[in-house]
Amino acid sequence: MSLLSRFHFPRKYYLLNLIFMLERTAWFILIIQIPIFIAQKGEGGLGFSQADKGIIYLYWVLLQNSLPLITGRIIDNSNKKKSLLLLSCATLFIAFLSIGLYHNLAGLLVGITLVSIGVSIFNPLMKGQIGNLIGKKNGSFGWGLHFWLYNLAIFVFGVPYSKFLREQGWDYVFIGAGLLYVIALVLSLLFKSEAIDEKPRSSVKINLQETLTVFKRNYNFVLLISMSGFAVLFMQFYETLPNFIYDWSDTSNIVGSLNLNQAFTMETWAGSGISFEWLYNINTGLTLLLLLPLSIYLKKYSIVNTLFVGVALVVTGFGLSIIYQNGAFLILGFIVYTIGELITNPKFTEYFDGISLKNEQSTHMGLLFISNLIGYPIGALLGGYMYGSYGEKAALAQQYLSIKYGQNIEIENAISVLKENLSYNDIQVTNLLWSHYNPMIAFLPFLLIGILSLGGILIYKKLIIRNKYIRK
Repeated sequence: MSLLSRFHFPRKYYLLNLIFMLERTAWFILIIQIPIFIAQKGEGGLGFSQADKGIIYLYWVLLQNSLPLITGRIIDNSNKKKSLLLLSCATLFIAFLSIGLYHNLAGLLVGITLVSIGVSIFNPLMKGQIGNLIGKKNGSFGWGLHFWLYNLAIFVFGVPYSKFLREQGWDYVFIGAGLLYVIALVLSLLFKSEAIDEKPRSSVKINLQETLTVFKRNYNFVLLISMSGFAVLFMQFYETLPNFIYDWSDTSNIVGSLNLNQAFTMETWAGSGISFEWLYNINTGLTLLLLLPLSIYLKKYSIVNTLFVGVALVVTGFGLSIIYQNGAFLILGFIVYTIGELITNPKFTEYFDGISLKNEQSTHMGLLFISNLIGYPIGALLGGYMYGSYGEKAALAQQYLSIKYGQNIEIENAISVLKENLSYNDIQVTNLLWSHYNPMIAFLPFLLIGILSLGGILIYKKLIIRNKYIRK
């Protein structure tokens, strides 16, 4: 098959991917900026503690990842997919407005509640429709192209747009990102879904029972539970690592060596460092370079084996990102993590699309959220506790002042008071706290969870081989 012929999907495939590109760009801006908005001290956001952030994330991930278990089956049984798509885009726009306009806990909770509702409709619906258009035969390349396209949107538009909005203020960040859903809504008017023999409306209980049947089929539950370890690390990479980068990572030497201009930098404790938006663009840029070639190359390998390799790289890359302050290790970790993620995410989606029966695609796409439903709450609570107790620089400075000087200082002022007491600058205080507390230990439980996830994937492989389950 020639390279060009691989791109011969129906026009609807590209329309749906264009809508998905807009949604994922807005989502990227949200998940990159909201950890800073909620908890980073001195950044003009809400200023909550890391523990508070963990509780907020717990509510968010439980709601967002439980709803698709119901909505996936409803979508499969419905002939009103276009109306549902329009509803999801409108809901997500209102959600971003709530976060952007009301800088308080109520606005945040309303916003993330509506985000959860919108995403629980949008993602299973869109992935189910895209899966129908790809077909089983072209699964590897079709899903690889899907992930490649929305990463292209993030790389070309999402990162510079996110940085521009952040420079204008928090209002602009969320409202500006939300406007992308308005464009997605307009494009959704062009979408037409194929009619199905619509089933009679069933109760939530029946929908859950049907979903549970698919969950138990062919040991699907073993793989889904195992992949929750990947979900834990995935969440930490996007939810806690931005705070770690702000607090501890030193990329100033890289800025100096490459002579990067201000468009790529931000002011940090170590001087001018690489902006965290552009650090995360390493993830997107590598995805654009490697995803399609890997999708073609990995087609000949067992998907379960490929998932094992992908998760192993994620664990290794995450560990490298937090082991030292040196920015070179951070970037190396980003590279290794990204290769693992761009293997794991498409293959996990492809696998569950491949084992789905007719008119079960959205149900299977909803099942993918079970891994998140298990992993994200663990990541939210454990991440908030571990980083707040053992990793956050302001909290460690507060603890140091209490133990060494008997001073009980508000966390917002702890670093400045410690600098005054010791006559230290930002670099000296940061290095002191790093050597005294070794903040990377805050992430050790997550690396252990990743290793356990690898063991679970091996168990799943043995089960399907022993019982001769091939795909279905």
